[in-house]
Amino acid sequence: MFANRVSPPCPTTPLRRKLRWLGFALALVTGLIFQNRAFASLKVEQTRWGFDGKCVQERFNLLSVRIVNPGTESFDGELVLRKHRGGGGRLDAVDAPVIEPLYLAPGAGRWVQFYAYVDRPTFEIWSLSWGKGAKNEAQLPQQSTTGENAAVVLDDSGALGALRVGARIFPEEIFPARVTACDALKSVVLDHEPRWNDVQQQTFLDWVRLGGEAHIFQDATRKFPKFTGPLDILNDDAPRRRFGAGLIFHHDLTVNTLDEKTFRRVVLRTSPLDDDEAGALDGAQAIPEMPQANARFFNDTEIEGDSSLLRQLKGLTRAEHNWVLIHLLSLVYLLLVFPGCWKLGQERVGDYRLVFGSLLGTVGLFSLAFLYIGSRGAGEATAIDTLVVARPIDDKRFDVTGWSNGFVVAGGDYLFTHEGLGRIYSTGQTEEDVRGVIRNGADAGLTTDMPPFSARTLLHRAVVAAPPIQLKVAGIGRGVESRNVDYIKGKVLATKTESVEVLQSLRITATGAGLPKRIHRTAAVYGRYFYPLVVKSGANADEIVLEMPAPGGQSIAALMHVDQGTFAMQPWGYEQPRDRKSMFDSMFERGTQRSLGLLMASDAVRFELPTDRVRVLIYCDLPKEFQLKSDQFGSQYGRCMYSLDLLLGDAK
Repeated sequence: MFANRVSPPCPTTPLRRKLRWLGFALALVTGLIFQNRAFASLKVEQTRWGFDGKCVQERFNLLSVRIVNPGTESFDGELVLRKHRGGGGRLDAVDAPVIEPLYLAPGAGRWVQFYAYVDRPTFEIWSLSWGKGAKNEAQLPQQSTTGENAAVVLDDSGALGALRVGARIFPEEIFPARVTACDALKSVVLDHEPRWNDVQQQTFLDWVRLGGEAHIFQDATRKFPKFTGPLDILNDDAPRRRFGAGLIFHHDLTVNTLDEKTFRRVVLRTSPLDDDEAGALDGAQAIPEMPQANARFFNDTEIEGDSSLLRQLKGLTRAEHNWVLIHLLSLVYLLLVFPGCWKLGQERVGDYRLVFGSLLGTVGLFSLAFLYIGSRGAGEATAIDTLVVARPIDDKRFDVTGWSNGFVVAGGDYLFTHEGLGRIYSTGQTEEDVRGVIRNGADAGLTTDMPPFSARTLLHRAVVAAPPIQLKVAGIGRGVESRNVDYIKGKVLATKTESVEVLQSLRITATGAGLPKRIHRTAAVYGRYFYPLVVKSGANADEIVLEMPAPGGQSIAALMHVDQGTFAMQPWGYEQPRDRKSMFDSMFERGTQRSLGLLMASDAVRFELPTDRVRVLIYCDLPKEFQLKSDQFGSQYGRCMYSLDLLLGDAK
């Protein structure tokens, strides 16, 4: 009976037909535009953490990933590096993702480098993605960790062959193009002129100036290599000479003769008295037995981490809410909504306008109340607080490491960026997935979405142009004293009395356009000891004098508040100061700790600056060159720790 029924024509058929053709046209145009950006099938061919396959904790570590495009279409998009933490099969993203643009032709491959901030390698897992879905994502090998900066042999595309130092070989082609990526590098062995571009050559020289060690070995013909261009500074055949704060060595050895034992003795220059590993290589008797009466259990704990410093900065600007009132209002609000509005509805059945009006009025009134009370505190001011450590590369540039906390009143997208080259960023977050992105390159910075009355922490590295500070020794007295010196052997801390070189007097003149107008504290580090200095007026208006008021000196371990009995870090103070000035004053030790590169208690015990230099620490207000470059943060506060190596005579 339904065979002859004909459906009436749909009046919207022409409209549907037009929409269908429009959708087809849009899909065609989109496909043409993005045909080369369609997330081609990439592959992670090789991953290399750091310089020797390991990471240094609480550092920006180099991550080199070789990406290949095995497909038939070009890839023109972005790589996204994410950090994850978790357990039990569940991974949670933390920190902000790092974005790196990439173009890769079909069948091509290239190395891509990231600068990953590694906090706790044991608990961190990293992934790399280039599109949506599991097929466009790769989990990277979990990094191992070490407490030491790397010492590596530079490899010319595998020319070293069967060199017996294993993971210490580093391909020269992926040497980074920014000195800020070399935080985890200590020494480099060269027996040839590397095929580097101008930027890589400048990076290498800047790294040496900042304290790196270049070891020049002979080539297969038993001759030292000849360097050209900017690297010709390496051609001097002197066995040992200084270059900035760094050292250049020439050894009458070839790299093919290197084994691990020789590498440690020649390149690492380890001492059997304070290095268990070297002692194990040299034999059981390499480390003399210490008197048991002077030995005690050694607990190698972390002194203070970046997360602790960021929390301290976060405490400088925060909303001091009246939580008692907030909780009381929350309780009243809940009672008014239920059973309040429900009871009103029962009494005035059918009068929905009164019920819904009362509900909307209650919600609106309490929203305004919570907004007002929640905005109290922190002076309702957007501000950023920063601590930086600045080391001079030359008379025009500083290598800057910074820790910041930004507090905002109004919600929105905020950009954190600075002046300088080679900028690297991280939020330092270990628990929170940050809504934002980190980019490197010319437009490097962190862009993040911040709710009203919230804070965001930040770590950054950069090379910044700033006026210099010139130091000159006006008088120095050095002597030898008999002092108790701590050594670490396995799980035991032992003390031995020996003759050490100390400062008896020191007078330094400081000049230069970068000389701070206000210095809060200053000190000198020489050998194993820390010496407070006082600031006096100089002979000229643009000169000041830094002078040691009395001989003595304090060991670095004692300065870091290390308890000699348990060797655990003592608190900086049970009662933290609340005002900004006092809090920044209390961060002097933190700046000192980072200027000396100390992380663990063992670092403080083993620390010994070469006696061919004095490290002068100047703690002052944050210079404008090192401040955040943003109009979104009207108020900027902070301190700067200048770490300046003043070179003396030859080391003993």
